[in-house]
Amino acid sequence: MLMKSVEQNGVNKDVAGYCNDYQVLINYWIAMGWFNEAFPGDGPHLGMHYGYYPKDSQGIYNPLTPVQAVIEMNRQLMRRVGWEEDSDQADKLVLDAGSGIGGTAKYIATHHGARVEGITLSSVQIKIANFLAKRYGFSQKANFSLQDYNHTKFPNDHFDVYHASETLNYAVDKKDPLKEAMRTLKPGGRIVVGDGFLGRDPYNDGEKTIYKRWLDSWRIPNLARPGEFRNLMQEVGFEEITMDNVTENIWPISEYLRDKAESLSLPIKVINVLKGRPISELPGGALQWPIIENGIGVYYLFSATKPIK
Repeated sequence: MLMKSVEQNGVNKDVAGYCNDYQVLINYWIAMGWFNEAFPGDGPHLGMHYGYYPKDSQGIYNPLTPVQAVIEMNRQLMRRVGWEEDSDQADKLVLDAGSGIGGTAKYIATHHGARVEGITLSSVQIKIANFLAKRYGFSQKANFSLQDYNHTKFPNDHFDVYHASETLNYAVDKKDPLKEAMRTLKPGGRIVVGDGFLGRDPYNDGEKTIYKRWLDSWRIPNLARPGEFRNLMQEVGFEEITMDNVTENIWPISEYLRDKAESLSLPIKVINVLKGRPISELPGGALQWPIIENGIGVYYLFSATKPIK
């Protein structure tokens, strides 16, 4: 089992090492063209999360490229905190929990002018994010630091927006980061979360095996059900909660990740050999597809408001 232990603060202990080790895959993706396919006028997007594909009135997907879809997901998330595209939010401060190498921070800083504090458990990601912020001209608006989103160093009532894209699943107890979000948000501040959730329990041993292998491959300790997550948001005090099932909208990029998994198998095997892991470990991109295709995993966007005292 790859998810060997859990730190007392409630975050999977292997996550930081996983992010550092597999940063080489991000470099590999850059070489494969994942980051080089730029949204017109926007430059490399730097994001490493699922993309959003809108549908027209006839249910046909908008023919976006994967990079355009990732940027569209950023747009969808920020709309759920009330920020329309390219609206001026220069007076706002955003916490990006699980900021990776700065993709969302870049989008928020360049499209909205807001200031962003990005936090991650990966020291490698911090170095790359700060380098890229300078390279792409948003370092005046973004800062990245090594912090655990369950226990940050920020003061109470500090942020206007709390953003978490595909990161809260790494918390063993999903309530922990939500409590910290409530503490650090200003009264009236907004939280937005985009992540995978448990749509249904695996039916049989085959599904249970695939599900466990996928969780282990991405170092996810567990998935919450959407209704459970909504209840946790209510328990910590959030109001005006919205929850949107957008699984259909991430379907095309889920297929894309499945297809890319074969090209990623070689570098993953090399990493596994160097780290003493089983060579046969499959990339999460291959394992996530049957999880989503069969309804075990679903993708939701949540938003909510911290009440004004």
